[in-house]
Amino acid sequence: GSFYSHTGGGSNHLCLPFNPQYTTSASSSTPSLIYGGEYQRLNNVNSRGAAIEDRNVPCAVCDVASRSRVLMLPARNECPSAWTREYYGFLVAEYHAHKKSEYVCVDREMRALPGHTADENG
Repeated sequence: GSFYSHTGGGSNHLCLPFNPQYTTSASSSTPSLIYGGEYQRLNNVNSRGAAIEDRNVPCAVCDVASRSRVLMLPARNECPSAWTREYYGFLVAEYHAHKKSEYVCVDREMRALPGHTADENG
């Protein structure tokens, strides 16, 4: 995503690989910047009691051959009878005084990337 106070850039969440492949392009004096997501919680711990504040959020995007649709249900932790729950957790978005972002469902386990604890305001 973007830096919390920047007005430009993308608003959707991205899952970026550790080994990106770059295509040569023209340089720009007005680039869009990408920041990693960080947990910001009032009680600073996840469901297992581990410190989570300012830790980077991991992600994975996977294909399940037998499933062609995804449905995120706000305010529910169960799926309709014909669906299979992949995970459940918390509905999150950007802080109300920051720029808008999309709502996403974050797994209730809230795992963090090891070794990244600096607050980079992503």
